[in-house]
Amino acid sequence: MKNRYDSEQTVNDIVRVSTQLFTEKGYDKTSIQDIVNGLDGLTRGAVYHHFDSKEDILIAVIKTLVPQSNYIENMIEDKTGSGRDKIQTVITKMLMGAKSSSQLPGLKLIEKNPKILVEIFNLGNDYVVPQLESLIIEGNNDGSLSIDYPYCVAEASFMLFDTWFSSIMYKDTITQFDAKLHVLKLALDGMGLDVLNSESMEMILNTEIIK
Repeated sequence: MKNRYDSEQTVNDIVRVSTQLFTEKGYDKTSIQDIVNGLDGLTRGAVYHHFDSKEDILIAVIKTLVPQSNYIENMIEDKTGSGRDKIQTVITKMLMGAKSSSQLPGLKLIEKNPKILVEIFNLGNDYVVPQLESLIIEGNNDGSLSIDYPYCVAEASFMLFDTWFSSIMYKDTITQFDAKLHVLKLALDGMGLDVLNSESMEMILNTEIIK
């Protein structure tokens, strides 16, 4: 049983079952025992082996709705390319995700638990913004960017990506999304982040929409 306790699959199972229960019953009405009952033969000990509390499980669930953090970490660890190139890759992927409505699986979860929206924003502010700031500073240091206020630019950029382009917050048509993308380019250019060009914008706009 110890191997199963320690497995990544166990963590994934706990997050999967918890997401389902939080969506169906709501976070407040879901108990740790409810989560245990939904797992195949696992005990409370298995859950507490990986998570200290139900709130920690909620954070893990929310992280599945904020995937940006993972690929920004990959960009930070990548030793090739300039800071500007890395930010361009990150922003393009973020916007491709927004265009494809990849956040749709979280819609019902958030409808049942509105406070999760606040937690998503807090998580992004705690993790994603400092990561973006790190890439901007890297760009300043390697000469590919020249931005006076890296943290503020990172924070403003994240708010645009995470809120204005969120399929959870806005039900944009393709035409509206296209217009927003062009306005975003103006905003980013004005902040010194000239990372959206015709090629990346075409790639974003051609992303398949998930129904």
